[in-house]
Amino acid sequence: MESVYIHIPFCKSICSYCDFCKMYYHGPWVTQYLNALLMEIEERYEGEEINTLYIGGGTPSSLSLKDIKYLFEIIGKFKLSNNCEISFECNLNDINEELLRTLKDLGVNRLSIGIESFNDDKLKFMERNHTYDEAKYAMKLARYYGFDNINLDLMY
Repeated sequence: MESVYIHIPFCKSICSYCDFCKMYYHGPWVTQYLNALLMEIEERYEGEEINTLYIGGGTPSSLSLKDIKYLFEIIGKFKLSNNCEISFECNLNDINEELLRTLKDLGVNRLSIGIESFNDDKLKFMERNHTYDEAKYAMKLARYYGFDNINLDLMY
């Protein structure tokens, strides 16, 4: 097994266009989900080295910092290669200095940000809660915190 995808199905809001498995964020469910993830890894992971780890969703950045830290304790069960790419999906509205600092400290080296569009009219149509200027600021902040590998999700 070279790559692992961990699905975090929780979101602070549900986008009308999203077809992924998701549900509204609810703290007790997050804890149950992460505990089940830990059990799954302990029961089934066979110690292979992992080169790529992708944490997607849903919206992983909807988790509390405490839950993100617990998620990375669980991820610590994996044998990650020295140059493992660790990606973490973020909703643009969740990006702040504390989140970025935490992710960097936990070893995340690639962000995937759901910007969806740089056109404010299209963003309003999609019921997104950010603007082009906020997207530019979030990307600038991510670069400031050392994230040079950034994926932007855009819709056409």
